[in-house]
Amino acid sequence: MSFLDNVVAATARRQSEYFVPGNYLVEVLDVKLSKTRKGRECIIVETKVLDSHDLAAHPVGSERTWLQMTDNDMAAKNFKLFVSKALNVPAERLDVKQIEKTLEPQKGTGRSVLAGVRIEVQAKSIKTKAGSDFTLMDFISVAQDKEKLQG
Repeated sequence: MSFLDNVVAATARRQSEYFVPGNYLVEVLDVKLSKTRKGRECIIVETKVLDSHDLAAHPVGSERTWLQMTDNDMAAKNFKLFVSKALNVPAERLDVKQIEKTLEPQKGTGRSVLAGVRIEVQAKSIKTKAGSDFTLMDFISVAQDKEKLQG
């Protein structure tokens, strides 16, 4: 098969960016367990911006992604916080079935049960112990009809 045949047969890659420091109101597009090109397991949360701290840089409809490596020592806590806030359920009430269900593609849509859920994201830059920059994510439950960030 020629390169051009491969191009025609390929699924076009969506353009998405990672979150940078700021505040966002987003709609979850999908949540999935995946692997990086190097074979590391990760959780990918794909979102669409509904509102942001800087609409010129992060316009409505643009896509932002959160990638959580599962071998990171904070991964379980971080993902539990995300699911808790997305479902608006206290973290201590989440069970394994609820967590599993968020990562299973639904019949019919092929997407997570969290697809369509709105959540606020607060991303801030911190320095790691090694001195490199890291974007720390915090998630906040919101009313599902919320259209704008407050103040």
